[in-house]
Amino acid sequence: TLTRMYDGDTFQVLAKARNASFVPAESLNQDLPAQIYRILNKALQKEPDKRYQSAESMLKDIDSFMVDSGTRLSQKDLSSFIRSLFDDECDDCKTRTLLNVERYLISEPSESTVLTLHEENPDKRQTWMPWRLFLIFCVAAVLVVPVMVFWRGVDRRDPVKALTQNHRKVDQDYDSIQKGVQLFQNRQYAEAVAVFELSLKKSPYLLNKISKNYSEALTALGETLMVNDLTASKKTLEKSRNVDPDNSRTCFLLGKVHTVLKDNEKALDYYHKAAQLDPDNPDIYFNMGYSYAATDNFEKAKEMYRIVIDRSPTFVDQAYFNLGLIEYKTGRKQDAIYHMKKAVEANPLNSNAVRFLESKK
Repeated sequence: TLTRMYDGDTFQVLAKARNASFVPAESLNQDLPAQIYRILNKALQKEPDKRYQSAESMLKDIDSFMVDSGTRLSQKDLSSFIRSLFDDECDDCKTRTLLNVERYLISEPSESTVLTLHEENPDKRQTWMPWRLFLIFCVAAVLVVPVMVFWRGVDRRDPVKALTQNHRKVDQDYDSIQKGVQLFQNRQYAEAVAVFELSLKKSPYLLNKISKNYSEALTALGETLMVNDLTASKKTLEKSRNVDPDNSRTCFLLGKVHTVLKDNEKALDYYHKAAQLDPDNPDIYFNMGYSYAATDNFEKAKEMYRIVIDRSPTFVDQAYFNLGLIEYKTGRKQDAIYHMKKAVEANPLNSNAVRFLESKK
């Protein structure tokens, strides 16, 4: 805010500090991110229990803000900012010191003092003069060198301005993310993916923030590509899984791709991963049943279809039908007929089950 929290003499400042009587930062500068205000307000709470209980916990919030906002402040930035806060005091201090040195330089010893020193020790004045020159040189070095280093090494950027610019950049990134989300909701999946990828190209640090949205857009795009281009679908879905390995639908769709490609072992691998991430999804177990049946593992196939039946989805009739086919294929004809009847009971329009039952009359 470039404004002191408290003003007045020592006792007035102490009283204000004791009562936490100060103008909130958001009232002085409204251009800073909301996280900054939250950190400041918590650190300056009147009640100790409401403040940060350790420097480490405050640092954690500051680090979190810097990561989220993409803020990068170097030691030079902080050094420059601290100096700018105390320019007046430093100038006043330097002026007083220089005046004292000047008085020392123009203050010549009286003639009697010189004669006395000379009479007591003829060599003492001669040894004093080099020592005095050396002392003056040291004082000058102490005063001049830091000033030169300050003016040559200081970073001219205003940290507050830099912080504000970063905040604006974060706002732009947020707008871009919102645009991508809106495109996704409008089912413009390819356009949404393009917006997310452009945002990441400009601001790679956003990956953790938008990984879910980006992965969902890639997954939806991969699903639409399955109709005409399995290779592109597989590539898009694999990219989605790299972005978010915990996206269960991505794993499920990769299983479907490999099922269509007749790579049932690979399909089962993806279905199992999908089931671990979303154990209540009956679609996963239905497709696992198909892949197990395709590899002649009929017992596992029946187990999967029973899991589907237990969850009673809208397509439970199809699970009964497939279970009936497996029972018939493995020689359990009565069990097959039972499951076909259950399929028709669940959905009288299941023509495959109806035809099967008619053929067995």
